[in-house]
Amino acid sequence: MQTDVVSSPAAELSIPDWKEIRVLCEYARPCISLYLGGHSKGSGSAPTSERIRRALPEIERFLFERGVSESDCAALLAPIAQMARSERSSAGHAGGLAVFRSPRGFAEMWLPWSLADLVVVESRCFIRPLCEMARANQKLFILALARKHVRLLESVGDHCSQLLLPPAVPLEIEALNARGQPADAFRNRSSAGPGVGDKEGVGFGSGAGHDKDYQKMHAFHKAIDRGLHAMLAACGHPLVVAGTEADVASYLKINTYKPTVARAVIGSPDGGLTDIELCKLARHASQDWLSDDESRALQRRERAPQGRISTESLEILRAAAAGRIMDLFVSAGGTRQCANVDEICDRTQLSGEFPGSNDDLSNAAMVETVRHYGQVWLLPPEHMPESVRMTAVFRY
Repeated sequence: MQTDVVSSPAAELSIPDWKEIRVLCEYARPCISLYLGGHSKGSGSAPTSERIRRALPEIERFLFERGVSESDCAALLAPIAQMARSERSSAGHAGGLAVFRSPRGFAEMWLPWSLADLVVVESRCFIRPLCEMARANQKLFILALARKHVRLLESVGDHCSQLLLPPAVPLEIEALNARGQPADAFRNRSSAGPGVGDKEGVGFGSGAGHDKDYQKMHAFHKAIDRGLHAMLAACGHPLVVAGTEADVASYLKINTYKPTVARAVIGSPDGGLTDIELCKLARHASQDWLSDDESRALQRRERAPQGRISTESLEILRAAAAGRIMDLFVSAGGTRQCANVDEICDRTQLSGEFPGSNDDLSNAAMVETVRHYGQVWLLPPEHMPESVRMTAVFRY
């Protein structure tokens, strides 16, 4: 077995994209997938280097059980063993680590989220947990709508940071007048009816204090939306709004940024919550949010002819191996379901080849779909059609 080591340089914590995942899908068998949680001094967890060393005998046993020779096994494990001796693996780090190794590749990914330790040796890289966690920990914006302290947070996995707001965004409601807003900016307006030309609204005037407060809040939120739109649109990540019920309702009514999560974090952002706590609540609120791409894929599924849709795992796996899948939907979470994938796909095992005798079915379907340039969608269970483990739309 020829073994070429192509090592990816250690990078900053980041979320892998589909381009990186596609590279993993092309790895030749056997494939080693190693997931390790983070480590900090005093936490009671073992250093990453020590846990890598502990995993090596288990990986070696998996390889031997499936017919890999001692020399090939040593070549496969060499770069992983080298990682255990690295300074980065010995030091503490937040987040997690994913390592992938095959005879033709080696990749390490330092991830900005926590995860459970896991060792898998199969015919394909075990990408399902990586894809699930990448979606669950995608980058979020959180707009904290405190009237005296507006701030924008960015959450990536377990990490949270406060972003610098554009100059056009008022930091507090009283800053509007200081920014030179016209004197009539808070006058009550109603929507202009048909035939009013280019006017945005018709002033009708009111001396009621409640109406003035509402109009001032409306103008405040409109200024925030206008000032933030270009910054948010340049990234396209989902936005979660946090604030009192009144503030959230007012802001969502005038919000022009489309990738906004319908569920909000209700409560005063300055009511004792830290930024990290706000980010955790926002991530929980966004769990079942669907992107435009995901929604369009589900619409394609709804419009597809009945003969080009399947919810049967074995049929889906065969179609994926044949390159017939256009859209594959996989339910996030759940237990592993393993079988002999080579046998299911009627693939003849070559002499001395690593067998696909106990591989995860949904992971194999995902890898084969990506290999043949289909699209994979990891969705929350409540968004899965018929609430099944997998469903697919075939190309033909």
